[in-house]
Amino acid sequence: MMNTQFPVMMSSQEDIKLIESLLSPEDIMLEWGSGGSTLFFSSKVKEYYSIEHDISWSNNLFYHLSDNIEYSLVRPNLPLSEPWTKFEEIQDYVNHVDNLNVDTFDKVLIGGRGRTWCALKVLKYLHKDSLVFIHDFWSRECRGYFEVFKYYDIFDYTTSKEGLVILKKR
Repeated sequence: MMNTQFPVMMSSQEDIKLIESLLSPEDIMLEWGSGGSTLFFSSKVKEYYSIEHDISWSNNLFYHLSDNIEYSLVRPNLPLSEPWTKFEEIQDYVNHVDNLNVDTFDKVLIGGRGRTWCALKVLKYLHKDSLVFIHDFWSRECRGYFEVFKYYDIFDYTTSKEGLVILKKR
């Protein structure tokens, strides 16, 4: 039997309110890692693209998607390592943005696997005012996040337990 329970957001109220305050009804938004954020933030923007790697999570979310969401399930290339995923395991997931036929994204939420790789991959799809939100930025041990600071400046952040950083392309 399929689980069709409504997904909840895994972010703090502080994180949610900050992201929400920066969204516009005309935004085109991309997300890696779907969930309650997909359902909530998609209602605040014009177009929403979500890339997910987990089939069971995808099946749970599928029944709740609205019409403005283009949802992509991109299975891992190899079994996922724990605790840190290797690029070759999720390269199709990271690179799937190339298949969306979108020139630029106004907002990008990165909350799934390979967050640093996703942040680097999306650079060519950003314009001067685009913002990139990375969930759990401060609460995880450094997993190469320092690499993003070669290409991004911090626009804003929260001090919540989970920690959200908002980046702007240099």
